[in-house]
Amino acid sequence: VVMLIRVVGLILVIALLTIPASIAGQFTYSLRKMMVVGCLLGA
Repeated sequence: VVMLIRVVGLILVIALLTIPASIAGQFTYSLRKMMVVGCLLGA
C-alpha cells in the first residue's frame, strides 16, 4: 500500500509539471508566451 501511494504521488507530480506546458504549447508558438501561459495554468 505504501509503495502504491508513492507511485500515485509520482504520477501526480509528473502530471502537474507536464500538463500546463502541453496545454500552453497547443495555444501558443512563441516560447515566451508559452512560459507565461504555462505559469498561469499551473498556478
